[in-house]
Amino acid sequence: MVSSARMGAERGVAGSITGADAHTKLVDEETARMMMLLSARNRVVSTALPLLAAFIVLLYAPLKGVLITSSSAQTQPPLPDLQLPSQLRLGPPKHIYLPHGSRGARDLLIVNPGPADLSRLLAKGFDIDHFETQGPLGLSLKHIAPPSTITVEEAPRLLLTDLAAAVYFNHTYRIPTVNAPAEFPGAMQGAACTPERCYGASLIGWHDQLAGCAKDVRIGLIDTAVDAQHPNFLGRRLHLGSFLESSNREPHWHATAVLTLLAGNPQSNVPGLVPDAEIFVASVFHQHEKGTLATDTATVLKALRWMEQSKVEIINLSLSGPWDALLKQAIAALSKKGMVFVAPAGDGGPAAPPSYPAAYRDVIAVTAIDRTSRLYAYANQGPYIDLAAPGIDIWTALPRSSYGYVKGTAFATPYATAAIAAIYRSLSDKTKAEVLRRLTFDALTAFPGKDPIFGRGVLQAPASCSP
Repeated sequence: MVSSARMGAERGVAGSITGADAHTKLVDEETARMMMLLSARNRVVSTALPLLAAFIVLLYAPLKGVLITSSSAQTQPPLPDLQLPSQLRLGPPKHIYLPHGSRGARDLLIVNPGPADLSRLLAKGFDIDHFETQGPLGLSLKHIAPPSTITVEEAPRLLLTDLAAAVYFNHTYRIPTVNAPAEFPGAMQGAACTPERCYGASLIGWHDQLAGCAKDVRIGLIDTAVDAQHPNFLGRRLHLGSFLESSNREPHWHATAVLTLLAGNPQSNVPGLVPDAEIFVASVFHQHEKGTLATDTATVLKALRWMEQSKVEIINLSLSGPWDALLKQAIAALSKKGMVFVAPAGDGGPAAPPSYPAAYRDVIAVTAIDRTSRLYAYANQGPYIDLAAPGIDIWTALPRSSYGYVKGTAFATPYATAAIAAIYRSLSDKTKAEVLRRLTFDALTAFPGKDPIFGRGVLQAPASCSP
């Protein structure tokens, strides 16, 4: 169908050329009349166009990110990469980043503030958290909140001073999954994997020898709390880090399901793809309004710092949120140190805006398909999609020794993470570009290369550990 559409477009272009040739045969009088009409139209357009452009600017400006400096405030396209030294100290130049598409930021973050910055904030009535959050690469963060008389969105107007430190919004992130699983008791008859039930590994051509390729590879999972006592994790090498208040540490089905697909015991009901990898699970999600789960920029950065210190090599990010300058720069800097990032493409549907962190250029974005290679109906689409993997009706472990089917791009991501772990030791350059060059894909469209629906195509397991 795609190739037919392309051929139709080409035929349409050819037809327009023929029509243009015919048009040149019009009599001179008709041509002159048309030119007079066009001239009159152009005079109207030249008068109205500046007014229309001004109206569009006024209408569009509030919807885009704005870079405010001490000397001006102007509408900008999405912010370019900051030129940062290796330790990621953000400032000077003086700048404040307003949110891109996120109006619900809970507070602000000031990065590596000096005493003078904090004094100026206090003088303006800002509340400053006494505790510092330590992020990766030497980042030191403090939460700040504006006076009660103004909103968070208005707060940057009060910060147009000579702050030496950068200020960022503390963005909110959600779990990308929209569907909760249907649970089955662990003792139910036939809870174990069957080829029909556990189709994911066979769909990508996974074979057991690849598990040995990923032995001792350090994989990080930034997700919910996990049920580490589940029988599926018996004998696995798990490191658990919680970055939440004690009341938010209840095991959750999401991380339990993802971890099972990665590292489930080979003898359990749901064997994992890379059971001998060393897994670091960072619990970052807390109960938000209406019972939903949420996390924020500062919490994710704390988890990244732990993983940096633990020398994690591949990070599976179960996050979905807005463009976030601070997290983007942290991921970019850690990528330069050899970390590979993988994230779900998002479950917002084909018309949804890009989901971050998947849409950052240093992150491998994974969409979901079913056993017949049909796309998940709720999957995001866009040029940032890198690859597709099984993510619909995936049989996995759930808390309290139960099992169930899950669906969503977050459950396709572990297949990509496992494949990367299998080749990680033999990568000549531990970058996203090299990973994608080494992996193989089964293309699902007539277009060569990458498309906005399936990326490069359905992931295929590597044939061996080495090239």
